[in-house]
Amino acid sequence: MDTDATALSQRPHLRACLEENIPVEMPQALELPVADVFITHELYKRAPKKTDYLQEKLALQDLAARMADQPEEVLPRFVDLAMEMAGGVSAGLSLYEETPAPGVFRWQYLQGALSPFNGATTPRNFSPCGITLDQNAPASGPINRQ
Repeated sequence: MDTDATALSQRPHLRACLEENIPVEMPQALELPVADVFITHELYKRAPKKTDYLQEKLALQDLAARMADQPEEVLPRFVDLAMEMAGGVSAGLSLYEETPAPGVFRWQYLQGALSPFNGATTPRNFSPCGITLDQNAPASGPINRQ
């Protein structure tokens, strides 16, 4: 999200560490329930976007054609299509790696505002990605509008 990129750009030491893929010492986890930190319930208050079946069909055809002719381009194109279809300002995949224990998520195929962080990692147990796995459901944190 654009506000995330702005927040990171205001912390040059953190941005430099992420860009150079240098491990960053994370603060001690707070003993707060997930419900006190995340605003996932807000997701269900949003009006659903009208489904564009033609756009979805064309996207699937595009991905299927790439699988046959250019398989290495499937995931980057998938991210492009997701960002375009959702109207997002940033998109990418968080891929789980078991080592170093307890695991990390590596950001791959980032597009848009957060693209400078392609290849960076976030800890398994200190991230929205980990919360999503633990709860087997989407997780959304508050948006910093500063």
